[in-house]
Amino acid sequence: MGEGTVEFTANVYGDTTNVSLSNTLHVPDLRTNLMSIGKITDRGLEVHFRKNDATILDSKGNIMLIANRVGDLYFVNENGQEVCATSSVSRNKEVTLELLHRRLGHANTKDISSAVREHVVRGVRLANTPEKFNCEICLQGKMSRSPFPRRSNRLNKVLDLVHTDVCGPMRTQSLGGAKYFIEFIDDASRWCEVRFLKSKAEVFKATTEYIALVENQKGKKVKCLQSDNGGEYTGKEFDDYLKKRGITRRLTAPYNPEQNGTAERKNRTLLDMARCLLKESNLPNSFWAEAVNTANHLRNRLPTKSLDGRTPYEGVRS
Repeated sequence: MGEGTVEFTANVYGDTTNVSLSNTLHVPDLRTNLMSIGKITDRGLEVHFRKNDATILDSKGNIMLIANRVGDLYFVNENGQEVCATSSVSRNKEVTLELLHRRLGHANTKDISSAVREHVVRGVRLANTPEKFNCEICLQGKMSRSPFPRRSNRLNKVLDLVHTDVCGPMRTQSLGGAKYFIEFIDDASRWCEVRFLKSKAEVFKATTEYIALVENQKGKKVKCLQSDNGGEYTGKEFDDYLKKRGITRRLTAPYNPEQNGTAERKNRTLLDMARCLLKESNLPNSFWAEAVNTANHLRNRLPTKSLDGRTPYEGVRS
């Protein structure tokens, strides 16, 4: 908070020595005054350390200071008088709330006023200024976009819309060598299928196999596929496949993962449950794929608010 010269008197074998330390830094939060050995030797002095004490000598070998060892630290012997600082920082300086708001990183004014009253922030006194003012920096730096709506219009027929997303890479490779998993969620029934991948290059193969399976099992066609803008979903091969099968593509806007919220939320649900399963069973992280697969099996058979208390298993069979 400040810089100046500190003067004190030291006891050197019974004699009083006046000591002046220039370019001293004022740090109120330090519990103990500290002297830098490097700064002392830079001034041409010598410091000799022994087991029980240390001495500071000038260029002629005269002892200027003595420090006794207490524990692992060496403390300079002062004569008991108070240290005098020739320059200091003024205390209880009156400042405006707006100025303190800017100094404290544009924190909200309610917390700042409380910090001053409770003496969390010391050395200042708030001037009689209004607590509300317009801060242009806050308007620019704290802007946020409007939240997405909680619910959107859902399709009520199986396979009319399928959500998909890739999760990974995982820190630990699975027993089968996978580092990713991809999920496919039917919008109407909320039934979820997961496939485990060694790399994102396998996304196209996993998607075509899923579509072939569900269309054959349900006797219906996938009409729309929704995903993010990841490169694994936007390649020419992927585009040509969807066009050939007459499947509409729905891509999220860049940097808007909320638009693929169904799949993003499922990622978190499966991973949270998988972590709990691993901890409960004391299995290593290499079993993460088995845990995710088990979590997905369970979630497909548990009631969900999205279906008004019904299970995805019931929804996909209806």
